[in-house]
Amino acid sequence: MKPQRSRQPVRTANSEQAGPPPPTRRPRAPQAFNAIAGIPVSAYPGLDLPHPLELFGKELKVHVSTHFTFNPDTISRAVADVSLDAGMRKWADLAHQRLRQVAYVAAGKHRPSKTTRSLIARHLAPAAPTDVTLGALAAHDERVHPRSGWQTVLDGLQNGSDEALKDVCRCLAACDAHALHVRALAVARKPDAAIAHVAALLEADVAAWVELNPSLHVMLYALVEVALKTVAWLECRSSNPQASPPPETSLDGLLLPGHRPIGHWLSEVCDASDCRNLGELSAKLEWRSTYGKGPIAHDLLRKWSSCRRTVMPAAALGPVLGAVRLPTGAPALRSRFYAARLLTFLCALLRAGTDGPRPGWDEVQAQLRSRYAQAYRLQAAQPPAKDDTTSS
Repeated sequence: MKPQRSRQPVRTANSEQAGPPPPTRRPRAPQAFNAIAGIPVSAYPGLDLPHPLELFGKELKVHVSTHFTFNPDTISRAVADVSLDAGMRKWADLAHQRLRQVAYVAAGKHRPSKTTRSLIARHLAPAAPTDVTLGALAAHDERVHPRSGWQTVLDGLQNGSDEALKDVCRCLAACDAHALHVRALAVARKPDAAIAHVAALLEADVAAWVELNPSLHVMLYALVEVALKTVAWLECRSSNPQASPPPETSLDGLLLPGHRPIGHWLSEVCDASDCRNLGELSAKLEWRSTYGKGPIAHDLLRKWSSCRRTVMPAAALGPVLGAVRLPTGAPALRSRFYAARLLTFLCALLRAGTDGPRPGWDEVQAQLRSRYAQAYRLQAAQPPAKDDTTSS
């Protein structure tokens, strides 16, 4: 006779369950910051846009450093196709390690000891956003303002690194200083002074954007305008320092009708390579460069030029420039490629950030061209030493 198996009692919603209760998970501490790839990058939530951002993939979230500038991670991904986390690991490994330590503590992944809290206060506070440091120390203070993300990156780049990159960080940190001053006035219940400060900086620029696109997300007026002013400042700095900047911008060629910025850039590569079209450029690249698992095909160049489904990746820049006949022409084309990616990002953002029906690409590219021409003319008329891009 087979032994009978003991039957387990049937458990119902009203019956008392036998055995120990299921284990409960320890609740995680709430995060006091926005974190991307484990690195604190913004004290503000991401922008809630009326339409999805196209071309740049789901990984690119639009965050801000302050209400005047995009945060470094967003710009790094849009321009250089690399996250802030990967970029800091490459360019400032020590600052990268410190920021990760703060991120682990502030995210509640482990409880810091008294010694750890002391070390954070002494060494990490100057290199981390204020709200992150306070979260790590469990000493929240609403009177302390969020810190510029650009200033944080600049602090990590002080020992070495590219001087031009540091200048960009200084420029945008100065813009953030204005935004943080406005925030301080608002917190101090001085709205009239806050409004007056913003009006002195950007009133005419915002009014011009409202006329061009009255349905644009309200935060994008200042963000896009300051980004354009920064590019204009960079273009003026790149001209001959012994002479005044040219009266007209050379980047206008990337915003002309007929092609998107990357399409115009590829046409410039064709000109620099003695190629009449993308077909000839592809034939020249076939025996000079490879990208991925093989040569750069004509269809791939056409896909990048149209820029309708994806933007040309930064990793393809070197292989494409392999066709340029003179090595001296490559640096200028390299800089213009990054400018073309930024302008592409801003065009896509204007489309995603407009309430109601999404505007056409030609329409927003024309808006961007109009505003950039004005930003460049004003910047070119200023003394060369003027670093504050929010002045007009």
